[in-house]
Amino acid sequence: MALIKVENLKVDRSGRTICAVSDLSVQPGERLGIHGGNGSGKTTLLRVLAGLDRDYDGQFRFSVNRSEVVYVHQRPFLFRGTVLFNAAYALRARGAGRQSAMARGMQMLERLGIEKLASARVGHLSGGERRLAALARAMAIESK
Repeated sequence: MALIKVENLKVDRSGRTICAVSDLSVQPGERLGIHGGNGSGKTTLLRVLAGLDRDYDGQFRFSVNRSEVVYVHQRPFLFRGTVLFNAAYALRARGAGRQSAMARGMQMLERLGIEKLASARVGHLSGGERRLAALARAMAIESK
């Protein structure tokens, strides 16, 4: 069974179609890359799948719990502090102990190859490093 199944998805804004996907299926274990030119609908597709945009035609379904779906924006918000603090933040907000949250956050930094940035202040990160820090934060709350 597909983890994500999209059929006849269409998003119109101001009388013009900004995103159209006739058929998309993502199976367990598959990775999906979305590419295209500016204005081709990449971000709109991701926002619809994340439940942030609800004005669309067509349908999609997940075979995972909706709480396991996370959207990381291309210009993500990070909290003041270190990269590791940000990676552990979501777990701490959900009631995890400091030590276990920090350990899990560090695991995600290592998984993404940015463990050397753990003690770096977020104000000194490049755009790509900011996205990876936000991705680590999102991945830290995934089911084990």
